[in-house]
Amino acid sequence: MKKYLLFLWMLGTIIGLTSCNDDEPNEPNPNETVVKRLKSITFTGSDNHSISLKYGDEGRLFQLTEEYSEPVINKLTYENGQVVMERFGKYYGTFILNEQGYVITFKRDNTADHSYKYNADGYLTESTNGEHTCTYTYQDGNLSTCAIGNSIGLFTAGDTKEILSTPALYQPLYLHILGNVEVTIGYLAGLYGKAGTHLMASSDYTIEKGANWETQTLIDYTYQMDNHGYVTLQEEKGKFYYRRNGSLQQGESFEGSMSFSYETIE
Repeated sequence: MKKYLLFLWMLGTIIGLTSCNDDEPNEPNPNETVVKRLKSITFTGSDNHSISLKYGDEGRLFQLTEEYSEPVINKLTYENGQVVMERFGKYYGTFILNEQGYVITFKRDNTADHSYKYNADGYLTESTNGEHTCTYTYQDGNLSTCAIGNSIGLFTAGDTKEILSTPALYQPLYLHILGNVEVTIGYLAGLYGKAGTHLMASSDYTIEKGANWETQTLIDYTYQMDNHGYVTLQEEKGKFYYRRNGSLQQGESFEGSMSFSYETIE
């Protein structure tokens, strides 16, 4: 249960890239089409590090490197409706895909660790880890809620401006959603459902931790974009609250950001 509760807070790290906000300094040029793909992400805040991505001839992600003091290399091999993952040069697990190319099961040692369901439009609607299931709902193609038991995340879209950036950034499943590295890798490989289309303005996570204790995290997101409509910077500002025996108190405020770099596809 701990990983699922953690997910509702960490979801805000990347989930801001699924609905829209008014604070972009550059307007996309609709008369100029430039196709790019994500090359790296740099995180600042509570966890300062970066990740870099490499793609094969077919445009599919085949290597993701976690840039710590000692780089960690992860590799993906695509074969017959499956994606095999290696980590530290050794077998790590296998993604089993549906006909749409989305993950329905992740297996390690021939055991199904996680399972996933999608609706007819290709949006993720359910993820299960052991006894715990998270459900997702959508409004106008953008994530609206995610819930695990009595814990829930609420997401507010901004305006209706369409975003042109890499589809893998706009999905309802985000980095560390279950606290497992394979979800990070699979998410950035575009394996977890149909992309959303708009950036998010804010999120509200309420996590129940007991009959008389819950936490609430409110986050606002702002963005910078390049002239082609690709997000180059996401910044977040949040406040943490907790409630015990009916008394609401404010905890710490926090800030963080992610910067994105791209490579142009010719």
